[in-house]
Amino acid sequence: MSPSTNLTLILGGGFTGLFTALHMRHLSCPGSIVLVDRQDRFIFKPLLYDFLSGELDTDQVWPRYNTLLHDSGISFVQDTVNSIDLDGRQVEMRSGLRYTYSHLVLALGSTIGYFGTEGAQENSFPFRTGEDAVALGTHLRMQLQRATQTPDSERLPLLTVAVIGAGPAGVELSLTLADLLPEWYQDLGGNPGQIRVVLINRGEEILEGDINSRLRDKARTAMHQRAVPVELLSGAAVSAVRTGSVEFKRGEEHGSLQAATCI
Repeated sequence: MSPSTNLTLILGGGFTGLFTALHMRHLSCPGSIVLVDRQDRFIFKPLLYDFLSGELDTDQVWPRYNTLLHDSGISFVQDTVNSIDLDGRQVEMRSGLRYTYSHLVLALGSTIGYFGTEGAQENSFPFRTGEDAVALGTHLRMQLQRATQTPDSERLPLLTVAVIGAGPAGVELSLTLADLLPEWYQDLGGNPGQIRVVLINRGEEILEGDINSRLRDKARTAMHQRAVPVELLSGAAVSAVRTGSVEFKRGEEHGSLQAATCI
């Protein structure tokens, strides 16, 4: 695009980028709007749990940008940013495309942080995207299938899920799994009461320092009212995630939880 083009280029199609584009078009801002994201689908993260459980389908939680932006006058480009020249007002993409902009919005979001925890990246599941939810669901179903063919003495780790972090995402995911997994396992002929969901928290309180901290008592009550209660392991600093186990330090003591799934 030529330097004279009145173009607003929005990099990142999460909540900030997408709603900025839609709001600008709603205000009838002049010029063209191009939204760039490396994925072809938007993920509505507050409903990711419902997508995992199957209560909502792909189009409701993980729709394509081209569908969302149909007839909006906003152009969508699936690409990855290679470099930004602020002085020249240009952005070069990995594909080789180059955009000259009049306004630039950086809404690139965040990345997953493992805080240097040994083995965490290799041996745990992130839960941020549609792909993450699909991968986690596939893995969980496989562990349940294996459990049905495993002797009683070796079955428990396959039925144990460790969720690390008791912020809003960790709490809500734990609640979802504590209802969902017993149902899945019972459908396979297993004993749903053998499912364990353990929420591991470095601090002493769930939802600590979060805007939702006022809901702490309700969340704790909900944890006990699931199909299987969510077990809370407080004051436990995770030191390593191994294949099939989570190691942690609690006070001066070192402990380990046998779990085939760590999130």
